[in-house]
Amino acid sequence: MSGRTAKAKMAKRKKIFIPFIDGLLNYDCRHCDYNCCQGGSIIMNNREKGKLLSRYPYLRHFFAKKTDKLYAINRYNRCWFLKDGLCQIQKKYGYSDKPFVCRLDPFYIYRCNDEYIAMEEMSDKKCPMLRVERGSKATSHKQILKNAREAIDYGFIYAQINWPKRRLNLEKKILSGSRRFLKRSSYLDFAAYQISITAKNKNIAKIKSGLVKSVKLWKSFLKAGELDMENKKLTYELTVITSMLRMENLRLRNMKVEKIPLALLALYFYMLLFVKTNGARTYLKTYQEILADIPLGLLYLVEGDLKAKGLSIEAKIDYIRKLQMLYLRHERNRIQKF
Repeated sequence: MSGRTAKAKMAKRKKIFIPFIDGLLNYDCRHCDYNCCQGGSIIMNNREKGKLLSRYPYLRHFFAKKTDKLYAINRYNRCWFLKDGLCQIQKKYGYSDKPFVCRLDPFYIYRCNDEYIAMEEMSDKKCPMLRVERGSKATSHKQILKNAREAIDYGFIYAQINWPKRRLNLEKKILSGSRRFLKRSSYLDFAAYQISITAKNKNIAKIKSGLVKSVKLWKSFLKAGELDMENKKLTYELTVITSMLRMENLRLRNMKVEKIPLALLALYFYMLLFVKTNGARTYLKTYQEILADIPLGLLYLVEGDLKAKGLSIEAKIDYIRKLQMLYLRHERNRIQKF
C-alpha cells in the first residue's frame, strides 16, 4: 500500500462532525458578491497544481510553496478564474477539478482533540448565500465529508478548538435532538431542552417556566407585549442552525455553556421584532448580524433595568448594547470551564 493511500484511508477514519442537520442548508455561489473568491490565496495540492499548470502554463510564475504538501497562488483581488459569477475551472472541466479548498468552501476544518469539525469560518466573514432550504438543492453532508477528508489528508486545518471532550459531546447531543423540535411553533421548547441536557435537569416544565419569565421581561422592556412567540418559520430556521451558531459564533463559543440557550432564545425574540418591523428575509447571515449586536444585551436584562423602559426605542437599544459591553468586558479574562 502506498503512503498516499494509507494516509487517505487514515483520514477517512477520522471523526468529522458537521453541526447542522443534513439536507436542510443550501448555498448558491452564482448569486452572491463573490466574497469568498476575493483576496487571499488559492490553496492546492501537488496533483491539482500539475493539472492546473497543464491547462494554464503561465501560472508557473505565481506559485509559492506553502507546506510540503500544499501550494498557493496569491490572487490579490478577485479570483482569476471567476467570470460572470461562475468558476471557469468548474465550467470547463467540472466541479471535481476545482482545488479542494474551493470545493470545501464556505466550510473550514477545525481540530478539536482527536476529532475534526467542518463548519463556517468563526469570524465576521460569513457566506451571504448560506441559508435554510429543504429539498434537492440542499447541501449534502456526503459532499462536505468528502472534501473535508481530502483537506485533512493534506493537513489543511484552519484552527484548533480547545474544548474538553465532554463539550463537543454536548454539541453532538444537542444536534441529534434538534430534529424533534423542527415542527414546534416556539423556540422556547428547544431552548428548554438545551438547558435540561446541559444542566442534567429533567424538569423541562420548570426550565421552560423560567424562560417564559425572561421573555416577559424582554417584552415589558421593549413594549412588545403583543409580540407572538409562535412563529413556525423562524422557529424552524433557528432550530436548523442552532448547533452551527453555538459552535461557530465567537461570542457563543466563549460564553458559559449554560447561558447559550438563553442567548439563542434572545436571538429568536429579537428576530421576531426584526421581521415584524422590517419584513426582511431571514437566513443565516441576518441571524449572525443580529447576534453580534442586540440579543446578548437582552440576556443580561434584569428586573431593576425596567426603570429605563420609558426611554425611546433608540435609547433602549443603546442601553442593551451597554449591558452587553459590560458583560463582555467582565468576561474578557475568564477561563471557560464546563
